[in-house]
Amino acid sequence: MYEVRLAWRSIVSTPLLSCMIVGAIGLGIGVFMILLTAYHLLQRDPLPQKSDKVYRVAVDSWGPNDVFGGGIWGSKTPPLVTTYIDAMNLMKSDIPTHQAAMFASLMYIKPTNSDVIKRPFRASVRVTFRGFFPMFDVPFLYGSAWSKADDDGPNPVVVLSKSTNQKLFGGANSVGKTVLLDNKTFRVVGVLNDWAPMPMFYNFLTVGVGVGSPEDIYIPFHFFEQDHLGNNGADFSWKDYDPGFQNWLESESCWLQVWVQLDTQAQKQKYHDFLDAYALDQKKVGRFQRPLDNRLYNVPQWIRAVTAPLNGPALAFLVLGFLYLVVCLVNLVSMLLGKFVGRMHEVSVRRALGASRASVFAQHIYEVAMLGIGGGILGIGLSQMTLTIIRMKFDLSRELFTLDLYLLAFALALSLLSGIAAGLVPAWRACTAAPVTYLKAD
Repeated sequence: MYEVRLAWRSIVSTPLLSCMIVGAIGLGIGVFMILLTAYHLLQRDPLPQKSDKVYRVAVDSWGPNDVFGGGIWGSKTPPLVTTYIDAMNLMKSDIPTHQAAMFASLMYIKPTNSDVIKRPFRASVRVTFRGFFPMFDVPFLYGSAWSKADDDGPNPVVVLSKSTNQKLFGGANSVGKTVLLDNKTFRVVGVLNDWAPMPMFYNFLTVGVGVGSPEDIYIPFHFFEQDHLGNNGADFSWKDYDPGFQNWLESESCWLQVWVQLDTQAQKQKYHDFLDAYALDQKKVGRFQRPLDNRLYNVPQWIRAVTAPLNGPALAFLVLGFLYLVVCLVNLVSMLLGKFVGRMHEVSVRRALGASRASVFAQHIYEVAMLGIGGGILGIGLSQMTLTIIRMKFDLSRELFTLDLYLLAFALALSLLSGIAAGLVPAWRACTAAPVTYLKAD
C-alpha cells in the first residue's frame, strides 16, 4: 500500500500531465470500443441454447436467367426469402419439432377497456404461427402462446410485447382482455417478458445490420389472408404478375421467412429429403427452373449469410481502431518517459534511503495502472455517449446497440493492460537509472 500511496501522490502532483495521459488512453479505448461494439454485434449468437437446431429454410424458386435478388444474395444461392405458395406447402410437413412461416406487417391498435391510453396508434406486427414462440424460446410474463386451433381457425387472439402491455394496460396481467386491431376485436392470450435477441436474426431486413426491436404484437398467420394485411418487409420477384391480392399470393414473389426446429441429424436429413422431393415435384409443374439447391441455415450460418457484405468492412474498421489505439499508446510511452524522468531526483532519494529497484518499479506500475483504469472509464464514457447519439439519430433500440457487461469488462481490462504495457519501459528506465547521477546534480 505504500507504493500505491506514492503512485497516487505522483498523479495528483502533476494534474495536467496526468489528465493528458488519461485522455490519450480514453480516446484510444473509446474509438476502439465503438468499432468493437459494431463488430461484436455481428458475431453474437442470439439463441445460444439451441442455435444449431433452429434453421432458416431456403428453396430455390428463382428464375433461370434473371438478375438475382437485386444484389441481396449471390447468383449461385437460393433466395433468402420464400414465396407464399412454397411457405404454405412447407408448413404441411410434420417432420420439424416446431415450425413457422412469418412476415412483418403494420396495424392500428386501440384498447377497448384500458384506463391507460385511449387513442389508437400504429403497431408493428409479427404475423406467424404458434411454433414461433417455443422454437425461439420466447419468454412469457403472462399467459402463453395461442393454440393450434387458433392457428387453424384463425381465431382472433393476440400476444402483446411487454412494452405494448405497459402502454395499454399499465403492465397489469391483460390475459383475457381485448384490443382492437384495425377495428377487429382480438383477445389477449399472452404477454411477452423482456426479449431482445441480438441481432434480431429472424427478421430478414434488420439482421443485416444487427439492429431492430421485436414487434409490438403477434397474431395468427391466417388473418393475413382474411384481412389482406400488407407486407412490411422484403419482397422480390423474378416474374411479373397482374395486380391484386390473390395474384400476389399465386406469384413467384419471394417475401416470407420459414423457420424450423430440427433436433437431431436424422430429423435434419429427413427434412432435407422432404425439401428435395418437394422441389422435384415443383419442377414437374414448370417451377424451380434452376438446378436443385435447397438449403438449411442454422442460426449462426444464417447470420453469416446475411451479414457477409458487412463482415469485411466491419473487420477492417476494427483493425483501424486497434491501430489507432496503438498510436495512442506510442504517444503515451513518450509522455510517461517525460513524467518519470522528471521525477528522477525523488526516485534517487528513495533509492539512497534503501528502497529496492522492485519497490520503485512497483510504484510506477501502480501509477500507470491507475492512469489506465481512469482512461478506461473515460473511454467507456466516450464510447457510450457516441453509441447513444447513434441510437437517437437512427432510432435504434438501446438493448441492441450498447456496451454489454462483456464489453465493459473487456474495455476496463484492455485499458489496464494498455496502461501497464505503455508504462513498462518508462518504469524500467526509472528504477535502473543510477541514483548518484541525480543526487550529484543536487
